[in-house]
Amino acid sequence: MINQTLLDIARLMRESGDGIHADKLAEVERKYSSGELTIAFCGHFSAGKSSLVNRLCGHRLLPSSPIPTSANIVAIRNGEPAVKVTRTDQGEGERTAVIAPEELDAYCKNGEDIASIDISYPIPLLGDRLALLDTPGVDSTDDAHRMATESALHLADVVFYVMDYNHVLSEMNFEFAKKLKEWGKPIYLIVNQIDKHREQELTFESFRQGVAEAFANWHISPDGFVYLSLKYPDHPHHEWDKLLWLIGGLQAKADELREWSAVCSTDQLIRDHAKVVEAGNEEEKSKLAEIALGSAGSAADSSMSDGENTEDVYEESAAEEAENERAGLDAGSLLEALDRKRRELSALTEQADLKLAEWKKELQSLLDNANITPAATRDLAERYLQSRKPGFKVGFFAGAAKTAKETESRLLAFQSDFSERVRAGIAWHLQAMVKSSLEESGLKGDAYDGATDSILFPITPQWLADQVQPGASFTGEYTLNYAKQIAGEVKTHYRRLALDVLDRAHAELAAASRSGAESLRAELAALERRCEAQQALERLRAQEAAHAEALQRLLRSSGDAAKPAVPDAAALDAAAPAPGERAGAAAAQP
Repeated sequence: MINQTLLDIARLMRESGDGIHADKLAEVERKYSSGELTIAFCGHFSAGKSSLVNRLCGHRLLPSSPIPTSANIVAIRNGEPAVKVTRTDQGEGERTAVIAPEELDAYCKNGEDIASIDISYPIPLLGDRLALLDTPGVDSTDDAHRMATESALHLADVVFYVMDYNHVLSEMNFEFAKKLKEWGKPIYLIVNQIDKHREQELTFESFRQGVAEAFANWHISPDGFVYLSLKYPDHPHHEWDKLLWLIGGLQAKADELREWSAVCSTDQLIRDHAKVVEAGNEEEKSKLAEIALGSAGSAADSSMSDGENTEDVYEESAAEEAENERAGLDAGSLLEALDRKRRELSALTEQADLKLAEWKKELQSLLDNANITPAATRDLAERYLQSRKPGFKVGFFAGAAKTAKETESRLLAFQSDFSERVRAGIAWHLQAMVKSSLEESGLKGDAYDGATDSILFPITPQWLADQVQPGASFTGEYTLNYAKQIAGEVKTHYRRLALDVLDRAHAELAAASRSGAESLRAELAALERRCEAQQALERLRAQEAAHAEALQRLLRSSGDAAKPAVPDAAALDAAAPAPGERAGAAAAQP
């Protein structure tokens, strides 16, 4: 079932435009279907890796110097002596030549176009299901060699990483071993050339313990260490038999290791493929990120609350992509800013009308609560009205002049009292209210100098006299009606005078609001573009994550594979295996 799963994943990779990882996954499927267990030897060229492989093969198959090719992945299997060399000619495809093993050294001297080398030779240790991969030195000055080694890991079921004694604790070893371990496959660390050790300077056991501790400090837990001296096979710490025992134990678990390796390789290739997909969207994501940052404007910045800026709403996750760190704002934060800006625009466009409604309400409340015709004032009004009755005389023998003078005297007393009531109950309060309203709205300057002083209605004797209805009955009831009438008329005049000023102020606020609204609409449009870009960016990232998750889910559907138990090198150190368990040791020894 896993075979079809790998092919399905490869097809989806290819459909998304990633032919490189699709081809690698197809290689994993072919390798798994072959039933072959592959052990890869990686490490420094100077560590004697090729010499070690030759020793295992029982014959000098690999040249002592690197094969000058950027591919330089050599596969070795048990079989009739033959070497198949595949070359890649530009524009002509691949050409394969079969040569004798002893011709390999000379044939590869000009090997820049070599794509692959497959060696078969009678090697009893390998049997019919084990293959060895020899990879370029990871310390090569040619970066292509290191890349070739890393690119071959998808075909390796087990990795033996070879280090020379003098450089075992180099940072390169730690970094590469850590990378190998991340693939999830079994990895054994081989320390070669231990004949360079000087017991008088440091005991070998202390050296072994120091090596183990150093790798543990790098959080690297290999499946075992093997110490070798190919130059001196009789060295007391030479663990050749241990190496052969490990290889034999790995062969015994070939099927489990092959399946686990296929799962690990697929998992890693899916992760590498995801990076390719992300890189393919990089240009679009970069453009969206620039827009989301607001490089064409700073609409969102002005919508933040006091003390808040763009960085405050950034979400910095340790594993986020570089473009996410650049874009910073997430869609949620931008939507919040957008909502604030819309509310601000709505409030601004309604501000003038709301302010006028507030002023009118306050004005009406002030006028409604103003009692400008109390009882004392009504009494004066009644005395005046009585003097307007037909037949009114001051005394029995008073003449018209004296009567008129009395009427005028009563009118003036009434007018003086009523004017004071209006001034104190309406005019002063209304002028203060309008002045305060204008100042609070920022309306000052020449246009409003003296505006509040104009809110004044003069109460003249003539005006009071004119308010008396012709033919009035001059009863007590009429006096009440007259008082209501003049109070209503005065309040109507003051309302109109105040509204004249307030309407002018409203018009100015409305004009300012329109101007501010245009600016806000421009900021809002810029913020909407930022929000749309961020949403598009997050959708794109979500699509990338969903694609990778779909591939991982497809892989998981093939079954829950678990890493098989591999030969325990530590246990072997404590109790050497019985001779019968060291299958193939004699045949492998040259």
